[in-house]
Amino acid sequence: MNKTTEQAILGSMCGDGTIRHRYTYPVYREVHSIKQKDYLIWKSKLLKGLNPRLIYGEGTSQRKDKIFKNIELYTPMNKELLKYHKLFYNGKTGEKHISYKALKMLKPLGLAIWYMDDGSYFYRGSVVELASCMNNLNVQKDIKRYFKDILDLDCSINKASKGLHIIKFSVESSDRFLRIIEKYIPKSMRYKLGHLCEENLSKLKEAKEKVSIYCKEWRRLNFERISIQQKKYNLKRRLQMKIAASEAEVPGNTSKK
Repeated sequence: MNKTTEQAILGSMCGDGTIRHRYTYPVYREVHSIKQKDYLIWKSKLLKGLNPRLIYGEGTSQRKDKIFKNIELYTPMNKELLKYHKLFYNGKTGEKHISYKALKMLKPLGLAIWYMDDGSYFYRGSVVELASCMNNLNVQKDIKRYFKDILDLDCSINKASKGLHIIKFSVESSDRFLRIIEKYIPKSMRYKLGHLCEENLSKLKEAKEKVSIYCKEWRRLNFERISIQQKKYNLKRRLQMKIAASEAEVPGNTSKK
């Protein structure tokens, strides 16, 4: 397996990919919405050494109340996938996980694919988020440690809905992360580059305008509460200043310079 194919497998397995045993050897598989067709075609070219195939079909939502078109990429059985199956699946439980060992094998191409699979650019805050292993806090701690120790990028583990967690980068580290992977992002996924891509600037402007409108509306609706809090703060601050002044005037107070 060449380096390009390996990075495509590593990045995809950190993201949406799965490897399953079929009789003798494993197969690789992932499914996306038809909206991601161009992305999956691009990825299939990186995996050409595994003879990938694309199938168009239909799927249902989690509540099974909607039917949507999808595209599936899968490969025939391949002995070389055994290595990656062992790397990404717990031998006892069979559950997929992202090990620190696998993370250290990632190069910029693999990072880019991982981000395109599981990441998003939050336009209102100009930050990058990763929704990987949201139900496994220990794995997320390893991911956070990897980004800090290996790439010197700052990120935090934030609570999401239903007890899940998400990785969120700081503004500065988001910019640095995107610059690392920028040249590996295909045209169909450039919207995930946020401020680095000129065609996204209108989205950024729109997002900032929405934030401004939201803040103004919030201040209007909470004007009374804000006024009370401000008065309490001012009163507390004046009291602290009076206490400090009176202590400074006490004879023999060595704290006075």
